[in-house]
Amino acid sequence: MTVHVAGAGLAGLAAALTAARAGHQVVVHEAAGLAGGRCRSFFDPTLGRVIDNGTHVVLGANRAALGFLGAMGGGEAMVPAASRDLPFVDLASGATWSVDVAGRGISTLMKAAPGATALAGLAVAGITGLMAPGLTVAAAYGHLGALYERLIVPLSTAVINCPPSAAPASLLARVIAKLGRGGRGALRPFVAGTNLAEAFVGPALGAIEALGGEVRFHDPLAAIETAGQVARAAIFRSGRAPLGPGDALVLALPPWALAGLLPRGEKGPPSHRARAIVCTHFAVEGVPGMRQAARLTGCINGTAQWFAVTDGVLSVTVSAADRWMTHGADDIAARLWRDASTAFHLPGAPLPPYRVIKERRATASVPGGFGPRGEIAKLFYAGGWTSARYPDTIEAAVSSGIRAARCLGSAN
Repeated sequence: MTVHVAGAGLAGLAAALTAARAGHQVVVHEAAGLAGGRCRSFFDPTLGRVIDNGTHVVLGANRAALGFLGAMGGGEAMVPAASRDLPFVDLASGATWSVDVAGRGISTLMKAAPGATALAGLAVAGITGLMAPGLTVAAAYGHLGALYERLIVPLSTAVINCPPSAAPASLLARVIAKLGRGGRGALRPFVAGTNLAEAFVGPALGAIEALGGEVRFHDPLAAIETAGQVARAAIFRSGRAPLGPGDALVLALPPWALAGLLPRGEKGPPSHRARAIVCTHFAVEGVPGMRQAARLTGCINGTAQWFAVTDGVLSVTVSAADRWMTHGADDIAARLWRDASTAFHLPGAPLPPYRVIKERRATASVPGGFGPRGEIAKLFYAGGWTSARYPDTIEAAVSSGIRAARCLGSAN
């Protein structure tokens, strides 16, 4: 059985590795010249080092992502961002506090902000079944005061990549319920110690190739041939790949990349709006005050939302960043450096060397509830956007790839 995987993002890599470990012959086809998709690493000449396209965080409750890292040998490259206390700062008032990420779900949430009571903590957990359709995070949790401002807003914005005024409350409720079930350390964040290529991408590619798989770059999917309700071949830039008995095609592509590719008879994914993330990397080696900074720091009441310090680079993240797509890089960098200067008491000038990365299509806005099997036989889907229950995250992407690969026995 040959499994062709279109797309070498984390969903595609997870699908390919799972299929290869099950004994299938695997060929991964990637349109770009490098793997990783929305979690990629590259050399930046301005900073003089390899950087990630953004700061990607895995939580202790993300069992699929952490298990995937362990299975391919990349676990040591993701390091805890906080041993116990994750610091936060209010950029408007200067107030600071921390979240106990080593504790257990609900008890951790209850301690997240001054004045948060046991009742408030339990209310945060919510019950998904009670979340009315259309109810937003702001409407469901806004009454929680300091707990809402200091934990719910940063968590929701980061995980759902959507302002609380528009983010579905049911999504956040499921995430928090998962954190509550995750036991001690479920909220502990892990970040790449060096870069994502060393954590996820390199180990995955190495493991796939060690199992006899093949990875082809600059090889986009151009078309899918069908006969009736069965896919008969996938047309890639490198040529036609027949789909014989037992073969399968896993489409590990974002929903907007599937437009025009799906054959007649395949219903296709629901309409998705892409949401943006901006990440700006500053070279801060030798900048006073940065040596003592925590690996990850959250903030409120600024343009910035998260600061991550890795190997002499300060990475500043802005989620739900659609409105920043029209701003120039210099403007964005200046705003975010002012936030960093406030948070870490740094000199406001001169601005250090930087690289601004705008991911216009960082995530899909609403989960799709689509796949893993298609209407056409031999077609399968993977991607964080396919989940009906959780946001489009690393955990959702890896889970979807594993799920798709486990369904391959029904390819015919």
